[in-house]
Amino acid sequence: MHLETFHALADAPPPFASVTLDVSRVDRAAEDDVDRRWRAVAETLTGLGVPTDLLATLGQRTRAETGRGGEWTRVVVGSSPATLQDALVPGRPVRDEGTWGPVPQLTSAVRGLAGLVRHAVVRIDRTGADIDLAGGADPTHTPDNVHEVVEGGHDVVHKVPAGGWSQRRFQMRVEDSWERNAEAVAEALVRLVRAQHPDVVLVMGDVRAAGLLERYAAPQLAERLVRLNTGGRAAGTSQTAEDEAVAAALAVHRAAREAALVERFREQLSRQQDAVEGRDDVLEVLDRGQVDEVLMVDDLRSEATVTVDGASVPADAALVWAAVRTRAGVTLVDPHQVALRDGVGALLRWSDQATPHGMTPAMRGHGEHPG
Repeated sequence: MHLETFHALADAPPPFASVTLDVSRVDRAAEDDVDRRWRAVAETLTGLGVPTDLLATLGQRTRAETGRGGEWTRVVVGSSPATLQDALVPGRPVRDEGTWGPVPQLTSAVRGLAGLVRHAVVRIDRTGADIDLAGGADPTHTPDNVHEVVEGGHDVVHKVPAGGWSQRRFQMRVEDSWERNAEAVAEALVRLVRAQHPDVVLVMGDVRAAGLLERYAAPQLAERLVRLNTGGRAAGTSQTAEDEAVAAALAVHRAAREAALVERFREQLSRQQDAVEGRDDVLEVLDRGQVDEVLMVDDLRSEATVTVDGASVPADAALVWAAVRTRAGVTLVDPHQVALRDGVGALLRWSDQATPHGMTPAMRGHGEHPG
């Protein structure tokens, strides 16, 4: 999982103000009062010395309407009004929080984004498809804003029972219309994949049209296609059944993605090649720009800290910030699936003799590896 939303902060100077706020608007009677929660965080930030202009802009961004019902968390981070970046992630935060220091607090964003899979839902029939993109974290780029209707333009799509040569030609025209319409949908989806990079493309609706889409899918689309046995463009389609099928498919995708990542980590660590574990070693390879993906156990009880610019900061915040600055991904892993020293490991882009594969400081100084 990459935190592209916050990449623009990499060149911003510290200190950083960070706000994590529950912006759920489910029931005001149940204290879903965003303004009240913001006032409590603003008081904390004021006491920490956040400049008044930055505090005012943080308040505007944090309390802005989400346009979504249900439970949501907003994370807003920056060192000045001009550098502010924010993400809207599903679920309530562990706590409302405001910090001011040498690294931004992005752990809540990681926690919320961990359950997201950027995906496209394709409702297809023999005339075209409705395409919706979902799973992004940018609050200005909601799923409602990413909708495309593809009509193939070939309208001879219904066969009729009859005989004779002319009828066979008509049936062939129908078949050709189905194929051309599916081809148009495939081309639209390839453009979407190239521009928006969904992890998975879920296809539902007409069985024949879905099969033709698979036939015409270019490799970068074909590897993302997952066919669902429900939903579609037809009137009367069960929204509940469709939502359940999408949720189940995304859960399978998330589990498979994490399992593959963990297996790759174990293999590389056992070979002492493109993987390291342990807080200090991971921070070192992050600083060297070697990391492709950080694997972290989300331990809410952890009080581990590291020193950054002379200040003590939570270790998880330092790790996530180092990943953002070096364009590395972050994945939260189940501690029952993989044991990580200090609860953290990393898959590397490259490795050399100075890479700390469990070396002691003395060994590292001589460029040696154990064993």
